[in-house]
Amino acid sequence: MLTFLSAQAKEGLTVPCCSDAMQRIGRMITAAFVLMLSVPAIAWGAMGQFAPKIYSTEGEVLLDGSYENQRFTTENNSTSRSNTLFTERFVLTTTGWVYHPRFLIFLAKVSAGLAHENITSDYPYTESQGWNTTFMPEYELRAVLLPEHDYNLELYTLRRDRYLPGTVVLGYDTVGTDTGAIFKYKRRPWAYTLAYNYTTVDSDQYSKDTSSWRTNAVYFKDWVTFAGGYFHEESDNTYSNVSTNLKTDEYSLENQLRFFHNQGNLTSNWSEIRFKEDSSLENLDDRRRTWNERLYLDLPWHLNVNLYYNYYDETSDTELPNSNISTTLDNTSKTTGVTLTHRLYQSLVTSYNFTSISVKSTTGDTDGTVHSLSTVYTKNIPRGLLTAGLNYSQSDIDRTGTPTFLNETDVAQLFGEFTLQQTDVDPDTISMRVKSPFTDGFVGLVRDLHYLVFPIGNTVRIQIISLPPVALSPDPFYLYTFQVTYELIRDEATIKTTTYGASLKLELFENSVSPYVSYFHTEQDTNTSRSFSGEPLDTTTYIAGIYLQKQPYSLLLEYQDVQSNVNPYTMMKAEAMYRKDLSAYTRLHLKAIYQKTKHDETFGQESGFTEDFIGGTLWFQRRYPKKNMTLNLGATYNRSTGLNTRQSYSLDGELLWKLRQFELRAGIGLGYTNIDYDSGKQESLFQRYSLSVRRQIF
Repeated sequence: MLTFLSAQAKEGLTVPCCSDAMQRIGRMITAAFVLMLSVPAIAWGAMGQFAPKIYSTEGEVLLDGSYENQRFTTENNSTSRSNTLFTERFVLTTTGWVYHPRFLIFLAKVSAGLAHENITSDYPYTESQGWNTTFMPEYELRAVLLPEHDYNLELYTLRRDRYLPGTVVLGYDTVGTDTGAIFKYKRRPWAYTLAYNYTTVDSDQYSKDTSSWRTNAVYFKDWVTFAGGYFHEESDNTYSNVSTNLKTDEYSLENQLRFFHNQGNLTSNWSEIRFKEDSSLENLDDRRRTWNERLYLDLPWHLNVNLYYNYYDETSDTELPNSNISTTLDNTSKTTGVTLTHRLYQSLVTSYNFTSISVKSTTGDTDGTVHSLSTVYTKNIPRGLLTAGLNYSQSDIDRTGTPTFLNETDVAQLFGEFTLQQTDVDPDTISMRVKSPFTDGFVGLVRDLHYLVFPIGNTVRIQIISLPPVALSPDPFYLYTFQVTYELIRDEATIKTTTYGASLKLELFENSVSPYVSYFHTEQDTNTSRSFSGEPLDTTTYIAGIYLQKQPYSLLLEYQDVQSNVNPYTMMKAEAMYRKDLSAYTRLHLKAIYQKTKHDETFGQESGFTEDFIGGTLWFQRRYPKKNMTLNLGATYNRSTGLNTRQSYSLDGELLWKLRQFELRAGIGLGYTNIDYDSGKQESLFQRYSLSVRRQIF
């Protein structure tokens, strides 16, 4: 029953209402549970059959302790924080039903205890707070009406103390609450969901109130599926005296028609997302619309055809508060195409594709067509399988101005890096924002202070070197989301690009030996009567490699040689892996990687450089069934040189011991990163130790 209730909660699709109303609902749910659990059955009179029937009661004691420390050091500055937390809780859990298990089931969980926390910090926007002891009440109440019917309703309310203990929000007594309702209906061919949720998170440094709701419906028949949905969320956040209001509205429609005895189908989907952010730093209004159509048909003579149309439009308005400074950018793209595929038995597959592209932006346009032809031949040979491929493509792209790409999404850790998805980017037009882990809003970044830009041939690499305090998570392994807007270099030209190539792969001796080779050549021709700021691309790529495996070992060796007038390089890579169950209770995984990339002198750069990377990971698990004990250990090491020198280490471990009603869990996490930039050296050290003891009393 607890599993069932938990699964219901995880589907927590949510619905809006004002905070006061949701708080009233939460109080009503709480009062109803107290009434059901406390009023004697005789007091119900004729309604005694509706008195709650409790069939499971559990009591347990939880003792938790953790210590976290992070230090960040540069040439001119050093900051650190530490968090020590101890909690003692008693938890009482009951599950039961009213009238009948098919009428209403419920879960009631209450706990009480103390929390002792000590924070020391010299981070911006935070301060040391010393030891503090607080009372820590928690509860979770859930009820499902008609749980096994086609339609059912779930009501829930819960409160969590130390909601985000020491890892995201500094400040003791962080409390989170959730209150909501979920209605579901499912009777073929219909399915419908309507859900409401109100969430709060409060601490000394941070507060967040979020109300949201979601509704969706699905109609399903053998020949048609139709679905539609709407989601709305509004959130008010305050962190370090910065207030942010976020609003999100999402609309979606989708349908699929199946015909000719499932030999064809038409799939259509449309969506629109509007995101508004109002804060003291920046106001943002972003609207995105997509529309996709795809028609698939199985034709005679082993042919099939795909017809498709894709539409995408995004408009972004930004404004600095209390000023007349505003920016509006727009990007609209349309793609229309057809793919025709022919299969000759199971051996030869040939495909032809035609695509028409049109991209219109505030600062420039791109229009063009692409033709491509490819064939893949597969044949069983003695001792294995042979796969060979040929391909040819030609595109004619007309570029005008400097096309803008809005809000490209990339992810990276602090001190990490990523390469922009487009080539021929004008580095001077790059602007970046990072999503705050506290407010979910976006914070602008400053070049050379928060990130570095490295043009490499016709690509651009971004390296993160710091983040604003309002967006900096104390977790050193946190994966940040970045939005990057940029323009391409200015061109007034028609660019003709021709690419052709071939590949060959063998899978021998039951896939234990797999050599492969490939060759690709790309060349561009431009209309010289117009302006073209770059250099026509002329690139030849050779790849050769071999994959060897014999359990528990595997080895990949690969060599690439890219001869290019824009971005030439050679790359050697070796990747070895060992994966084995050493016994029925012991597992060991080892992985080592070495990669060396030599960049020759590239277009627009005076000299080349070499990048070296060496890394290794270890994962070990040992189980002791007689003692009900499990040990997990993981470690990583990475070292890279090139644009800068970087070393990082990490160690993670966990010990779990269960003995009847007793459970002990101990963990350790260590991380260290050292980076040498031209401007100086940066170091980051992270430590986390935790111990948890659980004892079931009854």
